[in-house]
Amino acid sequence: MSMSLRDQLLQALDHADLRVQRAALVLLDQYPHNALAATAAIDRLFSPDANLLAIGLAKPTDEAADTVWIHDLRAESTQRSFGRSAATSLGWSADGRWCAAGLDDGSVLLTETGTYSEPQRIVLSTSPVASLAFHPSGLFLATAHLDKRVLLTKLPKGEPVFTFEPTLPPVPFFPRVIERVAFDGAGGRLAVDYADGDIRIWDSSTLGKSLTK
Repeated sequence: MSMSLRDQLLQALDHADLRVQRAALVLLDQYPHNALAATAAIDRLFSPDANLLAIGLAKPTDEAADTVWIHDLRAESTQRSFGRSAATSLGWSADGRWCAAGLDDGSVLLTETGTYSEPQRIVLSTSPVASLAFHPSGLFLATAHLDKRVLLTKLPKGEPVFTFEPTLPPVPFFPRVIERVAFDGAGGRLAVDYADGDIRIWDSSTLGKSLTK
């Protein structure tokens, strides 16, 4: 059974990192109290410089509540919040400029940190996003979906680049389907960890080569 956001924040008060403790205190104060007990945090991820903390929430009972929250650990305040669909996966670009939230409606919300412009919605699929990863260049995004497809998209406009099709259909015994998708440090390979134990590694070196043309 998943813990409510309130329980997870209370648990974070005992975290060894003081920044996490401060973030939990601020979020306990700022997030709508009536939604804390009814909402579960699905994912949370620090920015590369560890100054920002993104939290992705399950769809709250209060339809007006946001599902993606970005907390500024230096200012000890919530920088911004957005989204209405459950945020199932989060990712930061290597330079910390972009934060992406994969949603259960199959789309991605892409936001540029340090600005207050509206996040860009990139419609990718009707299948929920299970995991996502930025290419090291920050110019491409890989999203893994519950139909076992892995989509490559060019940022920031969300232009489709390639779709990796699954060799086998999803297995009902593993509802999460994909545990994680990740690029290597150079962006030359893309690895996908499937919940059924299968691991696939694809050549993604052409993405880096396209940047030098």
